[in-house]
Amino acid sequence: MILVYQMGKVASQSWCQAIWNLDPAGEPPAHLHHLAPAPRARVARILDLPAPYQTIANRVMPRHQQRNGAAILAQIEACRGRGETIRVVTGIRDPLPRSISSLLFLADFYDHTSRPLSARNGATPAYMSDALREIWASVFTDAEPECSFEWVARDGIGLYRTWFADELETVFGVDVFSVPFPAGGGAQRLNTPGVEVLVYRVEDMAATSPAHGELLAAASAFLGAPVTVFPETNTVAARRSHPLSDYLRANFRLPADLIETIYDDPTIRHFYSPGEIAAFKARWREGAAGA
Repeated sequence: MILVYQMGKVASQSWCQAIWNLDPAGEPPAHLHHLAPAPRARVARILDLPAPYQTIANRVMPRHQQRNGAAILAQIEACRGRGETIRVVTGIRDPLPRSISSLLFLADFYDHTSRPLSARNGATPAYMSDALREIWASVFTDAEPECSFEWVARDGIGLYRTWFADELETVFGVDVFSVPFPAGGGAQRLNTPGVEVLVYRVEDMAATSPAHGELLAAASAFLGAPVTVFPETNTVAARRSHPLSDYLRANFRLPADLIETIYDDPTIRHFYSPGEIAAFKARWREGAAGA
């Protein structure tokens, strides 16, 4: 069984397509963001909130993900019962561009019951910038939002700090922090009985990345077939929110103290070098060129 299991907006669909391309006649890999009991229960509770706290306009997709999770858990138990190895692909991404992708995805596919967060509802670059700043500020407070869209946005954007422990380690007993990530990028391989894990960085999927070749080689070895490209799938380029994405990527910035808090996290320090983190900070800090 091959499982693409990771936090949202770290190119999971690209990996699914790359894996399926290795055997187009076969079944696509299983794919999900939440399998652990506690996160699944929290999401279920949020989806069941009544009005006026239920601010997700379209709950079809998250409810499908909940049902899919139950089916995948059954597959995992069946594989374990047969003594089969489960191969898991999971990844990480610079939190700031990931947050832009997350908010625009939620706005496009979940939508808000009252706020103009989607392009079809007249969202403006300034409004989206303010909304994203609000979400980032809420990530580091103890109080959780009472409304569902706001909760899902805050939870999803902040997952980079907790996902590997709350999900991967809880479900499969794999601790990504037990061994160093390769200097300069590429991929991290970890194994526990019955489970093999490949951990990657989204930045290394770009053909221009110095570690791109290493990641392709690691993916090929892990999957047992040559992976030559990561297809561009489920990107904002084909959606109405593309201009909003372009604006935010070029102009979104956060205060220096918040930037320090975001990047001074053990997860980020595990996957990225001090030089890479310094470049992220310089790119997204208020006052940086382009804003």
